[in-house]
Amino acid sequence: MLARRELIVGRSYINEEQWMLREVLAVGRTTVKYNTFRLNTGELCGSSRQSTKRSFILWADREANADELVLLQQQEVDALYHTVDHHRGPQPDLSPEQIRMLARNAPTYH
Repeated sequence: MLARRELIVGRSYINEEQWMLREVLAVGRTTVKYNTFRLNTGELCGSSRQSTKRSFILWADREANADELVLLQQQEVDALYHTVDHHRGPQPDLSPEQIRMLARNAPTYH
């Protein structure tokens, strides 16, 4: 459980037993909206979710450190470079311009 009771938008928190990371997207008076990632693969686990602040704080063991965030970002970039089109099978690596285009067109959560 987090020692601090304050959750900050844009920060990430880790559950060490589950080896998961949650990135805080929004904080309301009693709720938290977040994305969940697997730390070992960088895989996004579904769409954004919402829980109570209390539940989130009980889930989180600690805030993610800089090394964990860099590793997760590297895994996300690798996932963008090595895409699979389920209708056509594995696709060649994307060009940097294609990745920038995907990033600009990705949904954002506020």
